[in-house]
Amino acid sequence: NAEYMDNRLYRLLYIIDLNQKAVTSFLNQSNATDSQWVSPDDAASVVLTDPRLEAIIIASPTNTHQSIVEDALSRGIHVLCEKPISQSIEGVFSCYRLAQRTGAHLLCAFNRRFDSSLRAVRDGLPSVGRIHSVKTVNRDSPFPPIEFLKTSGGMFHDCAIHCLDVCCWLLGDRAPCEVYAMASCYDDRIREMDDVDSIAITMRFSDGCLTSTDLSRYSSYGYDQRVEVFGECGMISMDNQRPISAQIASSQGYTRSPLLHSFNERYQGAYLSELEHFALTVRGKETLCITASQTLRSTYLAELCESSHKQRRPLPVDNELLEQWKLLDIRPTSPRYETAKEALKKLEVPRQLNGPPILDVCE
Repeated sequence: NAEYMDNRLYRLLYIIDLNQKAVTSFLNQSNATDSQWVSPDDAASVVLTDPRLEAIIIASPTNTHQSIVEDALSRGIHVLCEKPISQSIEGVFSCYRLAQRTGAHLLCAFNRRFDSSLRAVRDGLPSVGRIHSVKTVNRDSPFPPIEFLKTSGGMFHDCAIHCLDVCCWLLGDRAPCEVYAMASCYDDRIREMDDVDSIAITMRFSDGCLTSTDLSRYSSYGYDQRVEVFGECGMISMDNQRPISAQIASSQGYTRSPLLHSFNERYQGAYLSELEHFALTVRGKETLCITASQTLRSTYLAELCESSHKQRRPLPVDNELLEQWKLLDIRPTSPRYETAKEALKKLEVPRQLNGPPILDVCE
């Protein structure tokens, strides 16, 4: 989206990447003449010291996120970072605490919140009345590269976290009171990484609402993304999208175009809306719609679900702890910040939740 960024909201200065040839070719094709390639080794000395730089967008391998985020925030540079911000919940907490101290914005890229179809579902929730259940389906296409999976942080943090965030967001940004997750692995290469490729998650909320999430690393028929919210007055849903909506009916049945192939096609509009929101936030025209406590909540739930899978039992959610983390949402410019300083000093730093490993076979 280099052309998009060269407009009233963005001026693209640098692309930091290992592959100079690919970046140079991309910039030439996009007519981004004011942008330049920089090696990752030179990023700190060249990019982060440029006085023109206001913000950075991080889409590098997962295991590099936290160090780049902290380096930028410590210099007062605003950050839009692909999730996860860190491979540990302690790291996410540390990054948001640093953002709060420096006053720089940190936006974790839960891109689905910016999808127009999903937003239409959320806007239409009053029509279904009291919500009884939420169902989400997230099945990847194409199968992710093995090299990516090795550094992805695992399926719970790379994939399931999106659906956990969406469920809480649809239900009024609330956290569940209990989670139960089960998972399997059909691919030997993934099993060797001590990871899984198929997950089922149930969450129960205090009002009785149940959510169910179905995830798979591979869908042979295309990128499968569905949401259904069922309530006492009806249902609202989001179906899969196709490049062409027309269908043919004949004596042989109905024929339609296949599903969109991958996430970059399905969520292209969401990525653009996300970029626009980030720019407007940096300009002071909007307030971050994804807060520190919400990002920590989703990270915490992903860890709790992984622990539930490993321990083979439902686990309770510590909502008191999640409530404490809302202190991180207070901006330094807010009148509430001075009165919150003492409480922030005592704020509990989260710890890893993963339990003991499971057996290789069902008991």
